[in-house]
Amino acid sequence: MNIIVCLKQVPDIRNGLQIEESRDRIKESGLSFDINEADDYALQEALMLNEKFGGEVTVISVGPDRAREVVVHALAKGADRAVHVNDEVLAGSDGFVVAKVLADVIKRLNYDLILTGVQSEDEAQSYVGVAVATRLGLPHASSVTNVEVLNGRKIVVEREMGGGKFEVMEISLPALLTVQSGICELRYTTLLKIMQARRKEVKVLRAQDLTLDRRELGTEGSRSKLVSMAFPQSKKGEIITGEPREAVIKLIEKLQTEAKVL
Repeated sequence: MNIIVCLKQVPDIRNGLQIEESRDRIKESGLSFDINEADDYALQEALMLNEKFGGEVTVISVGPDRAREVVVHALAKGADRAVHVNDEVLAGSDGFVVAKVLADVIKRLNYDLILTGVQSEDEAQSYVGVAVATRLGLPHASSVTNVEVLNGRKIVVEREMGGGKFEVMEISLPALLTVQSGICELRYTTLLKIMQARRKEVKVLRAQDLTLDRRELGTEGSRSKLVSMAFPQSKKGEIITGEPREAVIKLIEKLQTEAKVL
């Protein structure tokens, strides 16, 4: 089974972040970047399926020079091939453009299954994987929590519906799945394997290698535009004390007062 995994590099914001004065992007200086968590689970699921059924795992990432670390991470964990789409023309691309680029690369490859994370940690829009499937004309399922291969031609997947409900689907291959974090147990690699992976070949594609017109890429080809960024204004909470009946009366009075103000 030949599997393609789409990977994204995202900023690690656990220690906070700052916004540029232009308010159209975050400050990258001082930030570290890592593989998107859901994509890492998609990669691990692909590697586990590969162990059971054979074939190759190919990873693809669209991003600047630093995004090479994402595919190196994948090679260190056991991926067979890596493609890095890297061109200045792609700067400012929204998810719509990224999906077009991924589909353009994937359509030239031999595959049975495509896996992506359900969403990215930085934008959480959840539509890139589905958009790739649409452009390739593939059946797809999102928020997948389990995958079983029937006979190499079909798979059975369990997907999360929300509200504690799940759906089981049978899908013919080739297909695309966006997977949830936690679909499997992540395995960690060693420093030695990471160093060895840095010496492996990574196929780099530029805009000229795509079948897309340059006007379809970057901000020019994007359907959405980031106007500005800002931190949410913090509001202080208020604790209402007293006996339950008394506290409820105070709460109702405050809600009525706030409603009149709004």
